Formats: sequence, C-alpha cells, structure tokens
Amino acid sequence: MKIIILFLLVFTIETSVQSQSGWVVQPSGVNFVLNKITFINSQTGFVIGYSKNILKTTDRGENWNQIFTVDSVTELRDIFFVNQNTGYAAGGVFIYGPGTEYYFSSTLAKTTNSGNNWFTVFRDTNQSPPTILGSVYFTSSDVGYIGAGLYSNGDGRLFKTTDGAVSWNELSFDNINGYPFSMYFSNELTGNAAVSNKAIKTTNGGINWTQHNSSFAPSFLLSLFFIDQNTGYACGGSPPFPGQSFIMKTTNAGDNWNTLLNRYGNNDYDLNSIYFPSSNIGYAVGSSLLGIGFIDTLSIILKTTDSGIKWGFQNSPHIALRSVYFFDPDTGFAVGMNGTILKTTDGGGEIISNINYSGNIIAGNFSLSQNYPNPFNPKTIIRYSIPSKANGQLSIVKLLVFDNLGKEIVTLVNEKQNAGSYSVEFNGENLSSGIYFYKLSAVEFTETKRMILLK
Repeated sequence: MKIIILFLLVFTIETSVQSQSGWVVQPSGVNFVLNKITFINSQTGFVIGYSKNILKTTDRGENWNQIFTVDSVTELRDIFFVNQNTGYAAGGVFIYGPGTEYYFSSTLAKTTNSGNNWFTVFRDTNQSPPTILGSVYFTSSDVGYIGAGLYSNGDGRLFKTTDGAVSWNELSFDNINGYPFSMYFSNELTGNAAVSNKAIKTTNGGINWTQHNSSFAPSFLLSLFFIDQNTGYACGGSPPFPGQSFIMKTTNAGDNWNTLLNRYGNNDYDLNSIYFPSSNIGYAVGSSLLGIGFIDTLSIILKTTDSGIKWGFQNSPHIALRSVYFFDPDTGFAVGMNGTILKTTDGGGEIISNINYSGNIIAGNFSLSQNYPNPFNPKTIIRYSIPSKANGQLSIVKLLVFDNLGKEIVTLVNEKQNAGSYSVEFNGENLSSGIYFYKLSAVEFTETKRMILLK
C-alpha cells in the first residue's frame, strides 16, 4: 500500500512539473499595465507600470507585493538600480485625449533601502513643450541620466546628475526630435540611446550626440540591450498600429547597426523589449499594439539561439507583453497588460515555428494605407503594398503629393519596385497648414487619399 501511495505521489509531482513547461502565469494581484521588470539579485525584483504602485518580490517571483511611491505618479515607464539598495523609477503624470497627447509632468522617484520606501528627487511641471520621463540610467552612485519627450515626436530632453540625483543639469539631444525609450551607458562618457526612430550615441557624457545609420522610420526603437560595451541589440515596431517586427544589432558599441529582422504585415507585431541572458540566447516580446489608449489582446515571444541570426516563435498568452528579463538562458520573466506576469524555468519551452526569412510579407493586391500620424506636423509616414506578379516583372510605382487645388507638390516615389510592403516619409516643414492629397499609381492600380497638415 505504501508503495502505491509513493508511486502516486511521485507521478503527481512529475505531472505538476511537466505542466509548468513554457511560460506560466504568476499571480500579481493587480490589473493595470506593467511596463518593466528588473531584478537586483537572484531573489529580489521589481515591476513598474501604469500606476503609482511598484511591485516587489523577495522569493524569485513566486509572490509579488505592492509598494507605493510618495506622490501621485500615474505612470512609471522605466526603473534602474545602481546597487541592491539604491534605485530609481521614472515616469510622470499625463492625460491622453483622442487625436492628441498632453503630458503635464516628469517625475523621478528614488529608493535607498531596496525599494521599501521611495521619495521624489526630480519633478518638472508646466514644461514647454510638455514631456514625460521615458528612460533612466546610472553609471555610478553619483552619475546618472534621465530622458524625457513626447511619445510620438517633439523635442527630446536629457538631464544629468553628478551628485546622486541631488541636482540636475539639462543637456540636449542635439535637436534630435523624439522620445527617449531606452538608454545604455558603458561608462560615464560613452552611451547609446533609442530616441523614437533613431539610434544615437555620445562619447562625452551626453553633451553631444551622433545619429548612426539612417532613420528607421516608421519604426520606433523601443528597447536597447547590451551584452557588453560593444555588442548590443535593439528592437521595435511601428506603434500604435500593428504590422512590424524589427530587430537590429551592433558589434562596435553603436557606431553601426545591422538589421537582423524587419517584417511587415498584418500578422506581425511590434516588439517592445529584448534581453540576452547569454551571447547566443536571446528573447524579444511584443504585442499587436503598443497599448497607449488601446486594449491589447495579442502577444509575441521570439527566441534566438544563434546570437540573433534566426528567430523563432514560442507559445504565449493572448495578452500584450511589454518587458522581458532573464537570470540565465532558462529562467526568466515577461510582463504586460492586465497585471500579467509570466515566468519560465525551461527557456520558454520549445520554439513552435521559425520565422520565414524570405523577405517582407507579400501583398495579394495593391494597397495604399492612410498616412500616420494624421493630422501631422511636420512629418508623416505613407505605406503601400505591391503584389507579386506571375511573370516576375517589376512594377513602375509613382507616389505623388498634391495640394487642395490639384497642384503637384512633390514626387515621393518614381521607380521600378519589387513586390513587397513599403513606407515613405513625407515632410511638410516648408508647407502651410491645410489639406493635401497623396496618390499611388502602379500598373493598373490608382488610389488617392487625403491628409491634413496642422501646424
């Protein structure tokens, strides 16, 4: 009888362990959006999100408790710990309205006792232009950086402290417009930043910045992760509309970036976070929408085992994911919408399918999308798709812009193009506010759409 009971007990334990394969939901006790997860040691970690609440675990993510900041911050976007005691959480108060965004303050909170208590060390209100903190990074207990800006465009702002957040000096991003989603510094002088659709670098402590490669419009570089001072990865997409998975890599400290993955199509998702627990193994998570003002219902988890050369899909829940963190190649977490916290102890389980690298998703028909943003000032992105031809011939494509009197303003495209999905940036900086039209002509296809320039 004892042997039978022992067998049943062992069988039950083995079944329970097997059922935990892959990504498993952990109870968080909250239902708001979770933006970022980080750990300061093997047991203690933190999660921040669209609330003044900060979640903390002291048992390797098995249980999470809510702790609170000292003011009314309604959104936290980034968190960084200098050591096990001292950390910073960045965000601000904002109001979102249809068709526009208003940010009323930038706030940075600090803890000196492993997150048990937090107090405000930076507050910027009634700014012009209004901005919100999006990233924070400290190179030592004294020297740190925080970046602020508007979500989609606008002047990026940079602040630096050399006395542990007692005082701050405003630097600049050298008129590089955009929102600072992510920063990384290898030392007090050398750093990289993802500012909207641009990868930029400084070698003199943030005084000057250089933009590397071309602009990655319409992509937004949403996350940076460096394995060491030379090798780093960035991922992003084209929020707030789904349709792009974008990953790139540098091996020379951000002087140059090579695209590893760039897929368009209605079945592709934006990638919000990337993490490499080893030089070969990496993970990227994302969603069908970035989630600001929208309800996300779809997610994506990608994994690579060859330093980013090839990526494959893993099983994931139908909930948008914002951040990923790993202790080692097998043990890690992902967080996202509705208070979701996922944990894996086996590297996320199997790769269920590999990404097809034959190129961009090919459209079945010609299509011209509505420009975004619209209204715009002064730049907007126009997307269109060209279907494959049975005879393999290139299509002669023209994309023109007209004013409301029918006068041609500019020719954006006039060339032969392969089948695929394309995006073109239109800059109306030298034009007056008003209604404009853009027209796509290719073989037997013609379509015109309206856009509004509002200065």
